Amino acid sequence: FMSLRTDEANGRRGTASDQPILWIYKARGLPMQVLAESGEYFQVRDPEGEKVWIHKSQLSVRRTVWVQPADKPLALRRGPEERGRPVAILEPRVLATLEACDGGWRKISAGGHTGWAPAEGLFGGASCVGVEP
Repeated sequence: FMSLRTDEANGRRGTASDQPILWIYKARGLPMQVLAESGEYFQVRDPEGEKVWIHKSQLSVRRTVWVQPADKPLALRRGPEERGRPVAILEPRVLATLEACDGGWRKISAGGHTGWAPAEGLFGGASCVGVEP
């Protein structure tokens, strides 16, 4: 997983600047799942499931997550357990910084709050590669 480095990024059909733009992403930090690499481009899947090619200059190794599913809020808990005291409720589509992993739980920060959420409620939280344990 990577995230968008820029305020605006073009998602293209192929691996060249003359390829049609399929999506214009306007969310710095949006997590993207890397599917393939070709030259200066990465093929990525966005949180909505769209697959596009993005130039590597528009991506960052900074790990972020996107709260999903889009139909219900997610409790951010004090510790990595279902019965942990909630410290905040995150609405769907909130972007958060991924800080640590503990089993199926992810420590994240958003809106001045830090806590733990289950990985299955987060796009970008499935893998902990590049994140502190």
